Amino acid sequence: NNYRIARRIKKINDSTLINVFKLYIATKNWLQENTDNERDVMGFVNKISNIKNLTNGINEVSLASKILFLNNPIKIYPYDSIAKKTLGYKDTDYNIYKSKVDEYKKNHKEDIKEIINNLKNCTDLMELDISYNSEELEIIKENRFVDKMLWSGWID
Repeated sequence: NNYRIARRIKKINDSTLINVFKLYIATKNWLQENTDNERDVMGFVNKISNIKNLTNGINEVSLASKILFLNNPIKIYPYDSIAKKTLGYKDTDYNIYKSKVDEYKKNHKEDIKEIINNLKNCTDLMELDISYNSEELEIIKENRFVDKMLWSGWID
Protein backbone atom coordinates (compact mmCIF):
# COMPACT_ATOMS: atom_id res chain seq x y z
CA ASN A 1 0.00 0.00 0.00
CA ASN A 2 3.03 2.26 -0.44
CA TYR A 3 1.37 4.13 -3.31
CA ARG A 4 -1.96 4.50 -1.51
CA ILE A 5 -3.79 3.02 -4.49
CA ALA A 6 -5.89 0.76 -2.27
CA ARG A 7 -6.15 2.95 0.83
CA ARG A 8 -9.93 2.60 1.18
CA ILE A 9 -10.04 -1.17 1.23
CA LYS A 10 -11.69 -2.15 4.49
CA LYS A 11 -9.65 -4.35 6.82
CA ILE A 12 -11.03 -7.73 7.82
CA ASN A 13 -9.57 -9.35 10.94
CA ASP A 14 -6.76 -6.77 10.99
CA SER A 15 -5.57 -7.94 7.60
CA THR A 16 -6.12 -6.60 4.11
CA LEU A 17 -5.07 -9.84 2.43
CA ILE A 18 -8.63 -11.09 1.87
CA ASN A 19 -9.70 -7.80 0.30
CA VAL A 20 -6.56 -7.49 -1.79
CA PHE A 21 -7.24 -10.98 -3.13
CA LYS A 22 -10.88 -10.02 -3.91
CA LEU A 23 -9.61 -6.94 -5.72
CA TYR A 24 -7.07 -9.02 -7.65
CA ILE A 25 -9.74 -11.51 -8.77
CA ALA A 26 -12.17 -8.72 -9.71
CA THR A 27 -9.44 -6.96 -11.70
CA LYS A 28 -8.30 -10.15 -13.44
CA ASN A 29 -11.89 -11.04 -14.39
CA TRP A 30 -12.63 -7.49 -15.54
CA LEU A 31 -9.59 -7.37 -17.82
CA GLN A 32 -10.44 -10.77 -19.33
CA GLU A 33 -14.08 -9.77 -19.92
CA ASN A 34 -13.27 -6.29 -21.29
CA THR A 35 -10.54 -6.73 -23.85
CA ASP A 36 -11.21 -3.59 -25.88
CA ASN A 37 -8.62 -0.81 -25.95
CA GLU A 38 -10.85 1.76 -24.23
CA ARG A 39 -11.32 0.37 -20.74
CA ASP A 40 -14.66 1.21 -19.11
CA VAL A 41 -13.48 2.81 -15.85
CA MET A 42 -17.00 3.53 -14.59
CA GLY A 43 -18.04 -0.09 -15.27
CA PHE A 44 -15.03 -1.28 -13.26
CA VAL A 45 -16.00 1.17 -10.49
CA ASN A 46 -19.44 -0.46 -10.34
CA LYS A 47 -17.92 -3.94 -10.28
CA ILE A 48 -15.56 -3.29 -7.37
CA SER A 49 -18.12 -1.18 -5.49
CA ASN A 50 -20.47 -4.18 -5.42
CA ILE A 51 -17.98 -6.56 -3.82
CA LYS A 52 -18.98 -7.01 -0.19
CA ASN A 53 -16.53 -5.50 2.32
CA LEU A 54 -14.12 -4.34 -0.38
CA THR A 55 -14.57 -0.59 -0.61
CA ASN A 56 -17.23 -0.09 2.04
CA GLY A 57 -19.71 0.96 -0.67
CA ILE A 58 -17.68 4.04 -1.61
CA ASN A 59 -17.61 4.97 -5.31
CA GLU A 60 -13.96 4.26 -6.03
CA VAL A 61 -13.22 6.07 -9.29
CA SER A 62 -9.68 6.83 -8.15
CA LEU A 63 -8.88 3.21 -7.28
CA ALA A 64 -10.45 1.86 -10.47
CA SER A 65 -8.69 4.36 -12.74
CA LYS A 66 -5.30 3.72 -11.16
CA ILE A 67 -5.63 -0.05 -11.49
CA LEU A 68 -6.73 0.23 -15.12
CA PHE A 69 -4.04 2.85 -15.79
CA LEU A 70 -1.38 0.35 -14.70
CA ASN A 71 -2.80 -2.04 -17.30
CA ASN A 72 -3.25 0.54 -20.06
CA PRO A 73 -1.24 3.78 -19.55
CA ILE A 74 -1.92 4.86 -23.12
CA LYS A 75 -5.72 5.14 -22.77
CA ILE A 76 -6.34 5.68 -19.05
CA TYR A 77 -5.55 8.74 -16.94
CA PRO A 78 -5.22 8.30 -13.19
CA TYR A 79 -8.19 10.01 -11.53
CA ASP A 80 -7.10 12.14 -8.61
CA SER A 81 -8.79 14.68 -6.33
CA ILE A 82 -5.90 17.14 -6.71
CA ALA A 83 -6.05 16.90 -10.51
CA LYS A 84 -9.83 17.33 -10.34
CA LYS A 85 -9.33 20.50 -8.33
CA THR A 86 -6.89 21.89 -10.93
CA LEU A 87 -9.47 21.19 -13.64
CA GLY A 88 -12.27 22.71 -11.57
CA TYR A 89 -14.20 19.43 -11.78
CA LYS A 90 -16.30 18.41 -8.78
CA ASP A 91 -18.25 15.35 -9.93
CA THR A 92 -17.16 11.69 -10.00
CA ASP A 93 -17.82 10.64 -13.60
CA TYR A 94 -14.54 9.39 -15.06
CA ASN A 95 -15.66 9.91 -18.66
CA ILE A 96 -16.24 13.63 -18.09
CA TYR A 97 -12.97 13.83 -16.15
CA LYS A 98 -11.13 12.15 -19.07
CA SER A 99 -12.59 14.64 -21.56
CA LYS A 100 -11.46 17.52 -19.32
CA VAL A 101 -7.94 16.05 -19.13
CA ASP A 102 -7.92 15.61 -22.92
CA GLU A 103 -8.88 19.28 -23.31
CA TYR A 104 -6.22 20.34 -20.78
CA LYS A 105 -3.64 18.27 -22.65
CA LYS A 106 -4.63 19.89 -25.95
CA ASN A 107 -4.46 23.41 -24.45
CA HIS A 108 -0.96 22.77 -23.02
CA LYS A 109 0.42 20.76 -25.94
CA GLU A 110 3.39 23.06 -26.63
CA ASP A 111 4.42 23.26 -22.94
CA ILE A 112 4.25 19.48 -22.65
CA LYS A 113 6.36 18.88 -25.78
CA GLU A 114 8.96 21.46 -24.76
CA ILE A 115 9.43 20.04 -21.27
CA ILE A 116 9.50 16.42 -22.44
CA ASN A 117 12.09 17.35 -25.08
CA ASN A 118 14.20 19.03 -22.39
CA LEU A 119 14.10 15.77 -20.40
CA LYS A 120 14.92 13.56 -23.40
CA ASN A 121 18.41 12.60 -22.22
CA CYS A 122 17.00 11.30 -18.95
CA THR A 123 13.98 9.53 -20.42
CA ASP A 124 16.02 7.83 -23.15
CA LEU A 125 18.03 6.02 -20.47
CA MET A 126 14.90 4.80 -18.73
CA GLU A 127 13.29 3.53 -21.93
CA LEU A 128 15.94 1.01 -22.95
CA ASP A 129 14.03 -2.07 -21.76
CA ILE A 130 10.45 -0.97 -22.39
CA SER A 131 8.33 -3.01 -24.79
CA TYR A 132 6.17 -0.17 -26.15
CA ASN A 133 6.86 1.30 -29.58
CA SER A 134 8.12 4.88 -29.83
CA GLU A 135 4.68 6.36 -30.59
CA GLU A 136 3.15 4.62 -27.57
CA LEU A 137 6.02 5.77 -25.37
CA GLU A 138 5.42 9.38 -26.39
CA ILE A 139 1.75 9.09 -25.44
CA ILE A 140 2.63 7.51 -22.08
CA LYS A 141 5.19 10.27 -21.36
CA GLU A 142 2.67 12.96 -22.26
CA ASN A 143 -0.04 11.37 -20.13
CA ARG A 144 2.23 10.98 -17.12
CA PHE A 145 3.48 14.53 -17.47
CA VAL A 146 -0.07 15.89 -17.77
CA ASP A 147 -0.93 13.98 -14.60
CA LYS A 148 1.99 15.67 -12.82
CA MET A 149 0.99 19.08 -14.21
CA LEU A 150 -2.54 18.62 -12.89
CA TRP A 151 -1.31 17.25 -9.59
CA SER A 152 0.92 20.30 -9.12
CA GLY A 153 -1.93 22.68 -9.93
CA TRP A 154 -0.37 23.98 -13.17
CA ILE A 155 -3.10 26.09 -14.78
CA ASP A 156 -1.18 28.49 -17.07
